[in-house]
Amino acid sequence: MISLKEKIKYQSRLPKLIKVEINESPDGGYFIKIISLKHCFTQADTPEEILIMVNDVVYSHFDIPEKLRSSMPPYFPKEELKKKLQEWEKAVPVEFLDKIFIFTQNGALCNA
Repeated sequence: MISLKEKIKYQSRLPKLIKVEINESPDGGYFIKIISLKHCFTQADTPEEILIMVNDVVYSHFDIPEKLRSSMPPYFPKEELKKKLQEWEKAVPVEFLDKIFIFTQNGALCNA
């Protein structure tokens, strides 16, 4: 069982918001750079996977143990982008590529 003290200890390591750059990968899929964190990159095959991979790489960066990750607050982009990512099947529209987005723990902020 995870203690509240342990959960708070790890949760306090996480920033409240992160800046994320999403680019189309030449190999297909997407290349994602977490601008707010040094040397923090990931890839995703689908728009839906972007959200999963952003959270995974941030939790890895801050050494959040696997057993605690499901109890950590997830990062989301603003609601407009979040909905589009969930609806798109194969590609992010050009107007969203090569742009920087703010991901927060509640998805309230807009793109940078």
